[in-house]
Amino acid sequence: MHESEDYQGLSEYPYGDLAAPHSVRLLNLRPGGETASEIVCELIEENLDTTKVEYEALSWSWGTDPWDETIRIHHKGVDYFVKAPLSLVSALRALRSRSAIRTLWIDAICINQQHSDEKNKQVPMMNKIYESATSVCIWLGEGDDDSKMALNFIKHEVLKLQGFDELCDNEAASPKWRAMLNLMERPWFSRRWVVQEIALANDAMIYCGKETIPWKDFADAVQLFVEVETATHRLSEVMKKDPKFYHVPGWFEYVSALGASLLVDATGTLFRVSKDKAREPLLSLEYLVSSLSVFEAVQPQDTIYALLAIAKDTAPEAVIRGATQSSVTPARAQLNAWAYRYRMRKPYKVDYKQRLFDIYKEFILFSIRQSDETRALDIICRPWAPAPEKKGSKKGKRKVRAEPKIIKEAEETRKMPSWIPRLSGAAYAMFPHPNGEMRVGRQNADPLVGLPSLSQRNYSAAGTRKVDLSTLRFKTRSTYYSMYVSGFILDRVARVEVASQGGNIPEEWVVEVGWEDEDDDPPQEFWRTLVADRGRHGRNPPTYYARACRESILKGLQSGSLNTSELINNGRCSVVAEFFRRVQAVIWNRSLMRTENDHLGIVRKDVQEGDLICILYGCSVPVILRRKRKTIADLEKEKKEDEEEFEKMKEVATIRIQRGYRESVERRARLREIRLARERQEAIQREEEQLADTEGSLPANQEESQPVPEAKSLRSMNGAGKSKPKPPKPRPKPPSMLSPRLKPKNEPAHPQAPRERRNTPKPEAEPSHPADEPRRTGTDRTGTDRTGTDRTGTDLSDDAFPLEDDPKHFYYELIGECYVHGMMDGEAIKFQNDYDIKAQTFELR
Repeated sequence: MHESEDYQGLSEYPYGDLAAPHSVRLLNLRPGGETASEIVCELIEENLDTTKVEYEALSWSWGTDPWDETIRIHHKGVDYFVKAPLSLVSALRALRSRSAIRTLWIDAICINQQHSDEKNKQVPMMNKIYESATSVCIWLGEGDDDSKMALNFIKHEVLKLQGFDELCDNEAASPKWRAMLNLMERPWFSRRWVVQEIALANDAMIYCGKETIPWKDFADAVQLFVEVETATHRLSEVMKKDPKFYHVPGWFEYVSALGASLLVDATGTLFRVSKDKAREPLLSLEYLVSSLSVFEAVQPQDTIYALLAIAKDTAPEAVIRGATQSSVTPARAQLNAWAYRYRMRKPYKVDYKQRLFDIYKEFILFSIRQSDETRALDIICRPWAPAPEKKGSKKGKRKVRAEPKIIKEAEETRKMPSWIPRLSGAAYAMFPHPNGEMRVGRQNADPLVGLPSLSQRNYSAAGTRKVDLSTLRFKTRSTYYSMYVSGFILDRVARVEVASQGGNIPEEWVVEVGWEDEDDDPPQEFWRTLVADRGRHGRNPPTYYARACRESILKGLQSGSLNTSELINNGRCSVVAEFFRRVQAVIWNRSLMRTENDHLGIVRKDVQEGDLICILYGCSVPVILRRKRKTIADLEKEKKEDEEEFEKMKEVATIRIQRGYRESVERRARLREIRLARERQEAIQREEEQLADTEGSLPANQEESQPVPEAKSLRSMNGAGKSKPKPPKPRPKPPSMLSPRLKPKNEPAHPQAPRERRNTPKPEAEPSHPADEPRRTGTDRTGTDRTGTDRTGTDLSDDAFPLEDDPKHFYYELIGECYVHGMMDGEAIKFQNDYDIKAQTFELR
């Protein structure tokens, strides 16, 4: 029990250890009136594997409220207390029955928040907890007039399909649509864990203050809302006419990017349900993490962990192990099917104590191994990773749900590498509106790689070249992390124009392509580059895009740039609006560039002249890499770290070889004993058979006159009628050093090392790579020091250091993906073959 101040003479509730691996605590909420101030509960323990118990699971938003409220816990005749935030206490008051006990599972109370080991075991069970609950209670928070209007609007108007079209054109309904939008923007809809909680729920009910609505009804209303606005933008048009809403254009422009919209869409596509109501996951972990980036995770690890239970290719390790063990319970048929479904998915370890970088790296490696090998590296171009919390930051100081606290290293000196794409690069975010409300809006262009869907593939810049798993590896250094990938240098950035602001087209872009006469058709490379040579959903661009470009751009450049939002919201042509929506999705916060080989393209706004345009094998789009030379100090440090790592590997290998040798000798000795025992037994049987034959062949008169010789047993002799077994060979001494194949190239083999160890396990070392070999600092024949200096100690300039030089002297920063016109569909591979461009390994940092 943790020490704390007494509450009215009560002590803090003493959490004990759970009795079984799949045991959970459930909360019996005692009845009371709505205005009763005190919440009284009882905690009970149940095993979900052996007991059929009815309970409801609470899904709520922890928020930032301090844990100052108190809940009374009655346990074995003694009253205790636990602390809770006001939002949870409000939820319990709303859910409390007036006359009966209500059994709930609530993460904040049913899991010991002070016990990290219990959290690590209970968090992977979240899916089973929500799946086993009779219903999930969704608490959106306290109600107000706005939420009451929204819920009544949904129940009595939106779901009445016969009048839906008229409702969409009714200006009087504008306040109701806005109230519904506000409801969809409540904090609960931005939580990442709610995706799993709702997807696994057998039934769900929304509670907002005193108002309730079934989740299914709410989901249908959201889908109708999103569909009509996305397809026709009718609701935004109606809102513009209402003076109360400031004549703001595009009020619902990005409603499809809201958490509520994505949640409703996701829960409808996550599973295929069979006749026996078994759920079969349909989406990969990579797809879920990439597509649900709008959902926030208080702890960065939950970006991945919160989606494990609903992914088709993995599940929490504890869940798979538990599913296998559960197949021996009495309800064999149902649980066997459940266990089979989980055994088909690869286990994924949940460990909140692990370093954040390692969690991210393992997810990237998992995604690469599970993906189509020709686009496996797309994961390093798609924004999904929240940045780690900075020391001293107020963010994350609030208490979070049942996930354990991060145990960070004492000294976190490494920064996140460029090959872990930041979530800050996501297309959408929440912004404050002029009237004080928060609204979702675009902050960046859409990723060119798109989502990892089997049915859609935007580009194939590397053709059919697969990710090179022989060179793909990761390296952890003292101050940075490296990823090694294969590919080749396609081109170099020659010029970068001013970046697009808010999706506008700068005048400099038009000048760059030499389009001056508005009567002329726009250069094909220009309009195709503006839309990245694709239309909606990754299809080929419609031919009328060129006409829409010609009729709009030159006429709208009087102010120095073309305001695409103005043409979308106030233009009278839906075709032009569609064209510029696609343009915004490509150029927002990006720049136009020209390559040294005269290709036009779109890049991130922080790209610089001289940056390299590269093709990575297994990546569907070109990428921008910034080459940086390692300093002499860097090379010396790497050499020292490599030597230290090799020594550690050698020690580990030696121990394992010695252990394997001992086990091999002991195994041979046991087999020898078994063989000798079997030979003795066989000899005894032969002797007994010979004795029986001798007795049966003697004459009757001799049987009485001649005594039968006493049988000699091998139990008391060393092999009667058989030569004595040879004594075992003397046991050789175990090796004290590595076998020759594990030694450095220049180190001779130990003379006493055994010549053959077929049963000796190999050390678990990382694959060798030139970048891992100890650096040599001697001079070559040209008089140049191998670390990049001449004999006088002068550092060589970049111009004097061509790209073909030793790649160990360079590393690369991944700036991001890019569009290069004419090089997006396999043409780059032909270019490589035509000009005999050699492949190389890039060390990304």
